[in-house]
Amino acid sequence: MEVHVPEEPVMTWRQFFIHMGIVVLGLMIAIVLEQSAEWLHRQHQRHEVREGIQRDLEIIATNAEGAQRYYEAMVARDARVIRQTQDAFLHHNAIPALPELPGVADWDQPNDPSYQAAKASGRLALLSEDEIRVFSEVDGPIQNLTASFNVLDEAGSSLNEFTARFGVPGAAANTWKDATPDDVRRYMAALAAQQNQARSIALNFATIHAIAEQAVHGERDLQTIYKAENEAYLKAMQRMQ
Repeated sequence: MEVHVPEEPVMTWRQFFIHMGIVVLGLMIAIVLEQSAEWLHRQHQRHEVREGIQRDLEIIATNAEGAQRYYEAMVARDARVIRQTQDAFLHHNAIPALPELPGVADWDQPNDPSYQAAKASGRLALLSEDEIRVFSEVDGPIQNLTASFNVLDEAGSSLNEFTARFGVPGAAANTWKDATPDDVRRYMAALAAQQNQARSIALNFATIHAIAEQAVHGERDLQTIYKAENEAYLKAMQRMQ
């Protein structure tokens, strides 16, 4: 809004104060309108950030739950493989056929693009401190997943090397009878490494699921969220013992 000074000369003090009042009033209206527009814009941005993160949290909770089940099943499967392998070598028997791997994963790796975009653009500052703390609690373990998957892949690669050398245990054509005691020890170590890392990932997903579920339902108290997170962690640990 532009404020124009009257073109005619001011002749009296009364006219002067009237004109000054008009100028001041115009400036105040312009400032109020500008601040109102900025407030509405911030409100719109805040709504967009919250809506995007809320949508991500719902997807994260679903994917984390499916991933947790998958890796808990992998831990149970690896435990069975370890027992079978130990018994076979202890009694000088052939290694039986390996248990089936968990079914096809019905989940995607959790991701929080809305939170990351808001963080990069500085729009996280539009949210309350409680919201930022809760959302960062979800983001932390998600960012740790990449390193965990890399370690799991390394363990899987080690097991694949033994399969390439001796064949698939339990298959008709395999040469595991030729494996040396050192080969057996290293194979068992690779099995244990894979199981331990699968357990770690399952526990990570358990905490992600618990935090995301709490956040989806509007919980912003960190102590309540920590309690739910710890309970989920302990329950998952008990299932995998």
